[in-house]
This record gives sequence, structure tokens and C-alpha cells, in this order.
Amino acid sequence: MLVLSRKKNQVLRIGDEVILKVIEVRGGVVRLGIDAPNHISILRGELAISMAEERPECAEDACSTTSRKAISACPR
Repeated sequence: MLVLSRKKNQVLRIGDEVILKVIEVRGGVVRLGIDAPNHISILRGELAISMAEERPECAEDACSTTSRKAISACPR
């Protein structure tokens, strides 16, 4: 795991397609802006875990897919 320190308005690039920007730091909360193409899935960790627990047949898609279509295709 790579651990970096960033200040407000600083950017982190992931590959050629993903940009992560620190929008705000307030107390123990950091607001992030993520700019990524539609084919890259972005899920909060707790949402992916919840989806995996509720629908075991979707666990692989929810936690590892790079397609939003695969996640939305899973029965809720």
C-alpha cells in the first residue's frame, strides 16, 4: 500500500485516466473528488461489502469489476 500526504486542492493521478483531488479537509473528514471514465467502477468500500453480503452471487462483480454495467445488472 502506498501512503501519501496531500493538502487541499492537491491532486493524485492513478494511471492515465483517474484523477483524485482533495476537495476539503475538516476535522477527521476528507472530501475527495474523483474524475474517472465511465468504464471504471467507483464504490465506497462499505457499499461493496454490503452488496456482497446481501447478494453473494454479486460479490465478485461488486468488489472487483471495472464495469458499472456488471454491478447494475446484478439483481437487487
